[in-house]
Amino acid sequence: MYPAIRIVKQVLCVACGLSTIMNSANAENFIGLGQPGSPGTVSLQFYPTLSHFSPNTNAAKVFSEVSYTTKGGFSSESRDRFEFWVGGYAGYQSPHTNSGGGGWGGASPELGVEYYYQGIAPKQGAPFGTPDYREWWISPTLALDFPNGSAKSSGFGAGANQYTLSASVNNFVGIGRFNMSINPVQLIYATRNINATEVEAGRSERLRGGLTIGLMDTAFGYQVSDSLIAGLHHAYYIYSASASDFKRSTEGIIGPTLTYLGLASHGIYISATLDFDYHVSGTPRTTALNAMIVKEFD
Repeated sequence: MYPAIRIVKQVLCVACGLSTIMNSANAENFIGLGQPGSPGTVSLQFYPTLSHFSPNTNAAKVFSEVSYTTKGGFSSESRDRFEFWVGGYAGYQSPHTNSGGGGWGGASPELGVEYYYQGIAPKQGAPFGTPDYREWWISPTLALDFPNGSAKSSGFGAGANQYTLSASVNNFVGIGRFNMSINPVQLIYATRNINATEVEAGRSERLRGGLTIGLMDTAFGYQVSDSLIAGLHHAYYIYSASASDFKRSTEGIIGPTLTYLGLASHGIYISATLDFDYHVSGTPRTTALNAMIVKEFD
């Protein structure tokens, strides 16, 4: 089985009286997400990202988590289960000159829960990848991020000293050798920052990120071999859509994605996506390499 989806969220604030990037919330889907882990298992999950924000800001980060998938859920038919996790970010982002903030930092200490329900189960004798294979999982998710305690104005973790609540409903659909993980809508709300951030010389404010909306975060692929599924990833974001101290901005991203199953017998799953902007308004252009590495323990 595939590992569970989680919201891979990035909260950045580059404030030095020059520019601000706030609530850049990326919920990168990978092919196969939306299915639960094996019943009663613990997994280690790592989500590294390398990003370049035009013209000259670079970031490297990894979200690490420990998760547990229950043996069952509300029903007694093994068609549903829960996943619980705890995790957080560590990373580096280019700090602004004379901002007084180091590049290294941490962000988003997180508690999360996801419920999985199998709406369509494969017919007996129709395993994954065969012509008669049909399957559908739906998985509502809630995650709460806690303040990181940082008052710096640039570098990784700046602007992340607030609570953030995120909600989404992912879906996995498998038909023959085609696979799709689709998260139609996700909502991410960031409260007001605990500390004041300098927004211009001599003036500081406690800024609120407000609501960010992600739309059609979709990874669609075809199983080209027993161990490889390749396809395309897409997502569209509306940053600071409501109740925010920042100007509304939008971004659409698209790029190739793959999931490698060659180590599945060892409980290891690997996915990657290379995303490019096809639309930006009010936010820097970004190129990002995202990956997922999961080790599941019996």
